[in-house]
Amino acid sequence: MKEKRARLHRIAATAAALLFLCGCSPESKAAVPSPLQLDTAQMMETAADEVLQERGQSLRERLDAPEIYRFEEENGIVTLRIDAPVVIPDAAAVPVIRISGVDFSQEQVDKVLSLLWREDAMWDNNPPLTKAQITEQIASIEHNLETQPDYQDEREYYETIRLPELRGMRNTAPETTDPVRSDGQLAAEQILDGRTEKVVASVTRLSVHGTSGEYFSVQNNPDNQIVLENTRNGRLDVQKWATLDYQLSVAATRFDSVRTTFSGTKVSPDDQTRPATENGSLSQTPAQAAKTAEDFFRSLGEDISIYDMYLFGGKGVYIVRCVRNVQGIPCILMDGESTMLYTQSADEEVPDAVWAGETITLALSESGILQFDWDSPHRTGETLVEDCSLLPFSDIMEVCTRMLPLVFDEQWGHIEDMTSAMISIDRIEFGMMRIIKNQSIDEGLMIPVWAFYGSEPFESASHGRQNASTKQPKRLLAINAIDGTVVDPQSGNQGW
Repeated sequence: MKEKRARLHRIAATAAALLFLCGCSPESKAAVPSPLQLDTAQMMETAADEVLQERGQSLRERLDAPEIYRFEEENGIVTLRIDAPVVIPDAAAVPVIRISGVDFSQEQVDKVLSLLWREDAMWDNNPPLTKAQITEQIASIEHNLETQPDYQDEREYYETIRLPELRGMRNTAPETTDPVRSDGQLAAEQILDGRTEKVVASVTRLSVHGTSGEYFSVQNNPDNQIVLENTRNGRLDVQKWATLDYQLSVAATRFDSVRTTFSGTKVSPDDQTRPATENGSLSQTPAQAAKTAEDFFRSLGEDISIYDMYLFGGKGVYIVRCVRNVQGIPCILMDGESTMLYTQSADEEVPDAVWAGETITLALSESGILQFDWDSPHRTGETLVEDCSLLPFSDIMEVCTRMLPLVFDEQWGHIEDMTSAMISIDRIEFGMMRIIKNQSIDEGLMIPVWAFYGSEPFESASHGRQNASTKQPKRLLAINAIDGTVVDPQSGNQGW
């Protein structure tokens, strides 16, 4: 972790020098103290500059951006090749907006259940424990205390607190339990200190199932403001990572949104033809599946749009990955990504605070929605700048073409016997991305960025050919559209 942080600081220092050498004077819009330590006050001042825009001018025209951008340059063994469509939303204005991570509200839970739940009853997934179940827990702890070295550090807790508690529970526990019906309401649960048994935090949850296997759960954010090292369930970080999960059947195939990009077939949400599969043609077109997704989010009252779609033809299932819109501008997809802060703990491998990117995924078939995953919901707040002053596309590409080789070198430059490398960009995308307040996950800003997607295969004598089999392009770089600084989602651009 220390090595990774040092590497990021080296990128920052190198990039700052690069921007200076590119002719960006201290007074120019693109001049910044460091790409990875964003001076937000200066950025906001730059964003609020008067926007010179002709009447009826599109965002693409305003940025002077082409439909397709091509560039190629060799630098030693590294070749940078860009042959990419430039994706720009149809937006009249580009704002800067406050953003926060939130819990799922009861109102949201009620809406999702009203739209998706198909059975008459919901049954609690956490009914009271029986004597047999408690006895099994006691036996497991006793066995682990005798055989597992990791348990010895917590021997006092188990012997003086947890085991006596379980034995007391067993005395009054029922032999059997009947299913407990749920009313679908979130319930607050206390989080106890593992040594003192005092309440140190709380969290709201819901977990239910139907008779035929339908499943729904919500896990909101714990309300602790500092890291709790010794709760009954272990270390508890500070986090913004609430989760909502619906499955029509827990016995059916589980579709992971990230893995679908490697095993599914990409389709267009506008395609109105029925895909051919090994079992014949599907009755549902991609466009019909997309409409189902769009209608669902409209009914949910959320401004969410489709980012991309994948088809699992053998199962007749479409996976739809979605993003939040910010005043008509889609967010950059942050599937599986999070911002991690290291502020208190001496253990540099474990983050003290985590704020996940918002992830929204649907699995659909002709019978309807099979799966719905929604992680880390965001809520937009005050608009700080109605319409940003933006750098022209040419300035962004000047930063991009100089930064990509530097980032590649920081990632792979330790391989001394590399013989050739290709940095290939095949998609350029304008959208909104979150940065966070320094050392905090309570507040952030949505700002406009340029994202660059592609691959970076290379060859070396010791490693052979690497990164050559990537089916889907990954995001290699993100640049602030206001001032040309590099945006690092993992660190949240801490600096304001």
